Amino acid sequence: MKELPADEHSVLWLSDRVDKGKRDALAYELYYRVRDLAIREAAREAFYAGTPSETKEPVSVTSDEIVIPLADFLVTPDDETLSELVSDLFAKSVYNTFQRGQSEEEVEEAVRLLLKNNPDLIRPEDVKDALTFPQHERGEILFDRLRWNL
Repeated sequence: MKELPADEHSVLWLSDRVDKGKRDALAYELYYRVRDLAIREAAREAFYAGTPSETKEPVSVTSDEIVIPLADFLVTPDDETLSELVSDLFAKSVYNTFQRGQSEEEVEEAVRLLLKNNPDLIRPEDVKDALTFPQHERGEILFDRLRWNL
């Protein structure tokens, strides 16, 4: 928690103060959601701060090193990239669980499920090649490979 930015840390501190007093179920839900989002964001920042040489081997198509950058690339404000992928998957009759307006967590789980059920969408040589790039560049590369292999 010490790694959180000051503004997020202060929100959690304020939420913690509220937690000690009386409050309703909505306040509890808000407190835990803000805390979980802050922890998740800190973990993502730590992931992207890593270098390709810090990648834990072996890496499969459903490893965080593949799923997280691809999911982050798919989550765009206009959902255009995700819509393109869903259209391509539908055209090829490939089952997927993507939906409009999904959170980052939901898109990440949908990517993981898609690749688990269809490991040939990103071939082992594509995984190996993607690992040579920094994490923040992998999403677009993996997206291109995925669409090419459809």
